[in-house]
Amino acid sequence: MLDVTDREEIAHIMHIIVESDITPKLNLLIEGHQSVSEKLVPVSPWTGWKKRLTAKAK
Repeated sequence: MLDVTDREEIAHIMHIIVESDITPKLNLLIEGHQSVSEKLVPVSPWTGWKKRLTAKAK
């Protein structure tokens, strides 16, 4: 059975893994999601329709 020091050491190792490996990947995922969201969502619904109507009129 694990004693207190073993559990503390395991918790420390897990913290290091999360901090050095998982957190940077999550940050990149969040940045990518924000970038894609900014490109896909028009400023307002009217802006999207205005662009479509202007393009068809030309």
